[in-house]
Amino acid sequence: TINNNKQKLDFELDSTTVALETATVTAKSGASIQKDQPIQIESVELKGITGRVKDLTEAIERLPGINVRGSGSFGDRADVTINGLNGTAVRTYIDGLPLEFVYPAFSITNIPIDNISRVDVYKGVIPIDVGTDALGGCVNIITQQKPYNEIKASYGYGSFNTHQANLTASYLLADDITISANTTYNYSDNDYTMDAFVREAR
Repeated sequence: TINNNKQKLDFELDSTTVALETATVTAKSGASIQKDQPIQIESVELKGITGRVKDLTEAIERLPGINVRGSGSFGDRADVTINGLNGTAVRTYIDGLPLEFVYPAFSITNIPIDNISRVDVYKGVIPIDVGTDALGGCVNIITQQKPYNEIKASYGYGSFNTHQANLTASYLLADDITISANTTYNYSDNDYTMDAFVREAR
């Protein structure tokens, strides 16, 4: 109790060590949470394999029962096969929206992977949060949702004079509201010639 505001008091604190119990913090990745769903699903996180795969096709083909077959030319559409079913029986989505609505001119072979968080592949039964229905299953591409402002650019060069450039900009408008813009440029010399020798039948 201090009666005089001008009084000066000196204090000295003694240090004491207290041993606390061990605290363990565990968490599951998005892919692990999806695998625990009652619906048959395969999921792959792109964060850990981005530097080891050249495109989205290689990432999806790491999953069992999934096969992506392209025509060979860069930019051509690819056919996704899930447990033997393909064509119109298998659909591709981005964040639950059909790919032909979000990127009408794109295929699963030329979607940039820099802005993708994970890929979920449903075999057979499709959940209600996916836009439409498909008999054989679907591939749902989940994009990154970042709660901060960001501008990211990437560029790649490969054989046959292949150029791939991507620019992504995200702006945090408010809590849980983000405006994103993405532009991509793909080019390859697909007009190369080949000599084929045909033997005449006699």
